[in-house]
Amino acid sequence: MIKQEPAKGPVFESAVLGTSGVERGFFYNPNKKVDFKTEIDKVKSTQGCIGKWNPKSPSTEVASILFSYVVSNLEDNRRDDLRFYSALGTSLDVYYGIDCFFLLKNRDYDSIFSIDLSTNLRKVEGKADVVIHPEDLKNEDFLKETGRKIANFLTRRPLKNDKKHFLFKNTKR
Repeated sequence: MIKQEPAKGPVFESAVLGTSGVERGFFYNPNKKVDFKTEIDKVKSTQGCIGKWNPKSPSTEVASILFSYVVSNLEDNRRDDLRFYSALGTSLDVYYGIDCFFLLKNRDYDSIFSIDLSTNLRKVEGKADVVIHPEDLKNEDFLKETGRKIANFLTRRPLKNDKKHFLFKNTKR
């Protein structure tokens, strides 16, 4: 949990998730919205290359705590399949409103749950699955409940036409 007063905007996001995508060498084209799956794959493939972010063991305090609450709500045989990715400054952030996302690997598909970090207290809904504010990160009960909800969401049955939450590996679907 954050104990000190959090910073505003991008500084708050970086405090929670570490370096931004731009700092990791990501740049987005302001004239072209990119394909969601392509951007997810780009973030996944380069996450550990630059910087110190490890999707299986997030390096910041808050990300690590939230990751541990999600993991604790998964069955033992699924815990090694969980990843947590930072998308700050990437096209996922700019075009899709996703600052970070959890991914649970499955045999035929990956399940995704997206998060938008916001200092705008009036923002309760966004393009991401959940909006989290600085004061939420000070509340251990909120973090535990959010971890439970994320784990439940990631382990639900996939919907064939839901390309935002389920990335199917078998192209025949």
